Parts: sequence; structure tokens; C-alpha cells
Amino acid sequence: MLSFIKLMTQGSLPDPSLFSSALSSEDDVATALDTIRQDFNFRHYMVLSMPAQGFRDLGSNIMLTSWPDEAVKAYDDGGLVRSSAILDRLRRSALPFRYTTQMENRKRRDGTYPVAMGLFRDMAVQRGAFFPVHASNGERGAISFGGDRDDVTNEELMQLNSIAHFLFNELCEIRKTHRMEAGSLSRRETECLHWAAAGKTSTEMASILNLSEYTVNHYLNRATRKLDAVNRVHAVAKALRAGFIST
Repeated sequence: MLSFIKLMTQGSLPDPSLFSSALSSEDDVATALDTIRQDFNFRHYMVLSMPAQGFRDLGSNIMLTSWPDEAVKAYDDGGLVRSSAILDRLRRSALPFRYTTQMENRKRRDGTYPVAMGLFRDMAVQRGAFFPVHASNGERGAISFGGDRDDVTNEELMQLNSIAHFLFNELCEIRKTHRMEAGSLSRRETECLHWAAAGKTSTEMASILNLSEYTVNHYLNRATRKLDAVNRVHAVAKALRAGFIST
């Protein structure tokens, strides 16, 4: 695993298929992303799934991230998705691009500029880069790296773009492989589905399970994908039929 990550950060991926066995779980992909984040002197990374109809909130579209739960919640509570120039650009572009938080947030026209700048200031994210990616199964997404380091160079942009495409495809393949496997639902995912079946809201579940609301939604979204369901209600119905939970 470590030699694989070292080759990635050196931009040496002559045949990515040779390294697929090094990534057998989401945790492996998260470890690879975190190592890359550190090697390139970034503070945070994020992997997003790009929904067909656009973003309604950030939290439900996050596949993996190093952002703290409270930062994701603050982003969504502040309604920052609606006027995000970056998310709008990701819907339209397939090319990697650099960004600065000050320049991008100045484009907001709904009064959310101070909230956005305060959030990114607290996380020490001043600039970084986004990489629109797609997997062999057709799923679209984006991977970002951000922090307070200098601007990403052209060489780094090319290097990180190759790494981002490879890791996103591996992540999608891992999720496809584990979807609907017996026992693929974790204890927390099963607990959240149980309380959803009981009619509890995410806020109520967070209080019952002593988790953040974002974490509850994360578990429910993961369970929904594993069950190949279209939404939370559908996931509960499929989990009941499969015997994963009971009323």
C-alpha cells in the first residue's frame, strides 16, 4: 500500500491496473487521499458525487472527505450550495481548475460571502484545485484539495488530475462490488435504517445515537447506495424485505 501511494505521488502510474489490489476498501482510498493531501501540503480533500439534477446540499453528495462534520453542517446550514460558483462550474466543465476562496466567494450575490469566507478561514483553506472525474460505470464526480499553501503548479495539476481519475474509478468499483453483499451494511448503517423505519428524522436519530446529523445522513446515504435504492424510503423498504432490519 505504501509503495503504491509513493508511486502515485511521484506521478508514476504506468499501468494503474497493477495497483488495484492495493485498494480493496473505502478506507484504503481514504488513506491514499490523506497521504496525497499531506505530500502536497494541503489541509483537506473531498470526493463528491455529481448528481444529475444539481446540488441541493453538500453533505448528501460527499463520498469521502477530511472536512470535519461541523464544517459540512455549517456549509449546508448557511445555504452556501445555492450560490457556489465552483459547484456551478463543476456541472459544466470536465477540466481541472485552480481556485482561491476569496475570488470564488466574491461571486456570491445572495449575502453569503461573509459566512463562506468565515468557514474557509476557520479551516485554513485559501486556495486549491478541483478535478472533475468520471468512472468507467459512467458516474461523474469531483475531487478537491485545498489549504493555505502556494498555488498549484501546472505540473502538480497534471499529476493530481491523473491520480484523481484513478482513485475515483477505484472508489466507484469498490462501492459497486460491496453493494448488496450479505452483511455489507455496517452496524451504524443498520441502526440508522432501523430508526428511519420507525419514522425518526435525522435530527432525532442524531440525538438517539449520539452522532452528528451529518454523520447520520452519511450512514443513510451509504446504506441507500449499498441497497441500490433511489432514496431513504426505498432503502428502508428494501432493508425490511431483505431482513436487514425489522419493525
